[in-house]
Amino acid sequence: MTHKTHVVFSTNAFLLPALGYVYFTNKPLDMDIFNPLMAGVVLGSLLPDIDEPQSYIGKRTMIVSNILKMVFGHRGATHYLIAPLSILIGSIILYQFNTLYGYLVAGVAYGYLFHLFGDMLTISGIRKFFFPFGSSKSYGLLPKKFRFYTNSIKEHLLNVVLTLLLLGQLFLLYKFGGLF
Repeated sequence: MTHKTHVVFSTNAFLLPALGYVYFTNKPLDMDIFNPLMAGVVLGSLLPDIDEPQSYIGKRTMIVSNILKMVFGHRGATHYLIAPLSILIGSIILYQFNTLYGYLVAGVAYGYLFHLFGDMLTISGIRKFFFPFGSSKSYGLLPKKFRFYTNSIKEHLLNVVLTLLLLGQLFLLYKFGGLF
């Protein structure tokens, strides 16, 4: 997936439960919690591709990106399930010392996980997703015939649909959830 699709995919996945919370509890969102979580989701949705120097985040962290690609390759260690789980554990520990940063890092873990799910919608999927426990086969969320190539027409159409869904969710959260 391209960085734009990763961001709207992860953001939609984050806003849907937030919208459910507002709907079922009739309470507005707590912006002191929502804002750092949301910022973390956006960052986390980009972070796994730091292992690709030509990616959006890789171009901004060229030295780190080149080292990671040389050592692990693209969709290597940064694309294993253990990475967002480790970040989540880090957020729980950090929360004990600073709630704002704890929420921010929890958001990073969430966005990171949904980046991985997004990559599992592409033709190539993710090899060794369950490392160190799984096999080296490629894991995908759908049968290959329903997946798409990165930067293809199918991905761009998905991006349009997700962007419209995102705008709808933001409108509903604005209207009913105290957003903005």
